[in-house]
Amino acid sequence: MFDRYGYRITRSEQVYEHIEPWIQWVSAHTGKTFGEHGIFRLGDVREKQLDQIWEVLEKRGLKVAAFSPMNAQNTLEAPAFFVPDPWTPARVSGSPLLNGFYSAVGQAVNDNAQARFTVPTLAWLLAGFAVYARKTRLHHYLRDAARAPRAHWTKAVFLDRLLADCFLKLWRSTRPDFASFFVNGAAHIQHHYLFNSAAYRGAHRNPPWYVAQGEDPVLEIYRLYDRIVADCLALEPQPRIMIATGLHQDPVDRPVFYWRLKDHGRFLRTLGLRFQAVEPRMSRDFLVTFGNAADAAEATTVLTRAATATGRRYSRWTIAAPACS
Repeated sequence: MFDRYGYRITRSEQVYEHIEPWIQWVSAHTGKTFGEHGIFRLGDVREKQLDQIWEVLEKRGLKVAAFSPMNAQNTLEAPAFFVPDPWTPARVSGSPLLNGFYSAVGQAVNDNAQARFTVPTLAWLLAGFAVYARKTRLHHYLRDAARAPRAHWTKAVFLDRLLADCFLKLWRSTRPDFASFFVNGAAHIQHHYLFNSAAYRGAHRNPPWYVAQGEDPVLEIYRLYDRIVADCLALEPQPRIMIATGLHQDPVDRPVFYWRLKDHGRFLRTLGLRFQAVEPRMSRDFLVTFGNAADAAEATTVLTRAATATGRRYSRWTIAAPACS
């Protein structure tokens, strides 16, 4: 595809803290730099009034659609469909089934670390699977599901496969003039399993108890993405396709380990903090909302003083006023 169609390298922010994907994708959606749009955290887009690419095209008379765009809001008048990403609650434009399926996917993604699924979540996921999954790919789904207990990355492969099938079915039924589709499973898999990739040339290796030697999860997810691109190219009438990645990566010589809380509310209550709500975000981040500035200030003090058993502190807490979050 590079040889036939070419490619372009876009510009990125120069400050390290501003190259997070939830910042970069807002820039891609709006054409604005971080200094212009000011979106720093996942979900902050809900507090801004920004013209994104979908609004711009809709105002020009085009029927638009979006499926899981990272850190995007839905302020469209009449989209063909709009499904927010799992970490940025926004209005879903679509059928009741699509609404229920989206909510279930969001709960499954955000509670993946605990492998905790409620009965309604499982019901909506099964309903969405029954309607949206391509039946000719059933053997792929069954293979991924069967391997999931020992090969955890196949859950990400399964989900991205299902999201792609859902997007393609919605596209065929609505035929939008412009539609965007975003998947994130490869990023998750690269973070965890890059050392097993045939493309990796470094000295590090994942231990056998973590992932069996000879397994290549990175290749698996990109084989799926290759299939998704082929499915998009086979659509009728054939659309013009653009592939984009909001990627800026530097090699890390020494492995870095991140930890994610399993129960954010319990963690905060254990510290004796008074708060109204806690909202887990992607990766290690979470947003805490307080009833007043005093409780938020006290929490900031407590959290910045918190340390591990070895005395190591984590100082990247931020407080935003007057939202008290």
